[in-house]
Amino acid sequence: DHVSFISILTACRHGGLVKEGMELFRKMKDYGVEPEMVHYRCAVDLLARNGFLKEAEQLICGMPFPADATVWRTFLDGCNRFAEEERSTL
Repeated sequence: DHVSFISILTACRHGGLVKEGMELFRKMKDYGVEPEMVHYRCAVDLLARNGFLKEAEQLICGMPFPADATVWRTFLDGCNRFAEEERSTL
């Protein structure tokens, strides 16, 4: 269900399991779960915390709804962590 995917994505984030977490994120619909804003937040955090800033930016730009402040803050935190000043001026 929705909550299980949040837990899994969060665990992947903490474990640095980017490939595995993003694979599960992409398969959510296969399991009958439509990704909501909270799932996108988790996926952006998973990518940004682990230095996959280009991928995080692409995910944000491809979201089916406008990114909220939490998504942008998460992305900017990743930019700051990995000294990506150029990318943080989007």
